[in-house]
Amino acid sequence: MAAGRVLLCWDNPAYRQVLDEKSAYLVKQGDASAIIAALRQIASDPGDAFERAQRAADLARGYGFEAHMELFAIAAAKWLPA
Repeated sequence: MAAGRVLLCWDNPAYRQVLDEKSAYLVKQGDASAIIAALRQIASDPGDAFERAQRAADLARGYGFEAHMELFAIAAAKWLPA
């Protein structure tokens, strides 16, 4: 994220802690066709890919270990029994 590279990720809670459709290409986990479609979209619209990469880099600024642990604890509370 901090490098400003295009992100193609599984659409799952781990990535959704930080990313959304404006900062990454999120595809259904295990869906090879969705990966291919996303790669085609990236190739056909590099301007959109660049904008998403920049948004991801902006999200990464000021993001550190403490923030990640706090977000992880929130997500884990949803998955783990009390």
